[in-house]
Amino acid sequence: MKYKKINSDIFVIRLEKGEEVMANLFSFCCQNNIKAGYLQGIGALEQADLALYDLKTKKYYNQVIAGPLEIANFFATITSEKIHAHIVVSDKDMQAFGGHLNSGIVAATAEIILRKFSGRLDRYKDKGIGLELMYL
Repeated sequence: MKYKKINSDIFVIRLEKGEEVMANLFSFCCQNNIKAGYLQGIGALEQADLALYDLKTKKYYNQVIAGPLEIANFFATITSEKIHAHIVVSDKDMQAFGGHLNSGIVAATAEIILRKFSGRLDRYKDKGIGLELMYL
């Protein structure tokens, strides 16, 4: 991973071939004491582990999509405990897949913009929904 700090609240991050997206971004946030913000990005993945939350069963359903995959859209929120990311990727047939991103392995590069907020955002477990929601 390489990065450049643009100003006090914006970082440009480049993930390299073979790096895991979510672990590297979370590690970056921890190392830079980022407790609130968002991420946006583009790039390519070798594979993506996607999930969909079913409100009725309160379970995530996962599917690993093999690459090569183009990142059509990546967006994530940053809280003190985690990064909550959603992604849309497309395959060589231009078929799109999307959902919650559990993990992804970078194929060539991933270019990520991180916008840091001052302060901190936390999460709590909502028992009715079964998800960790932002505490606002």
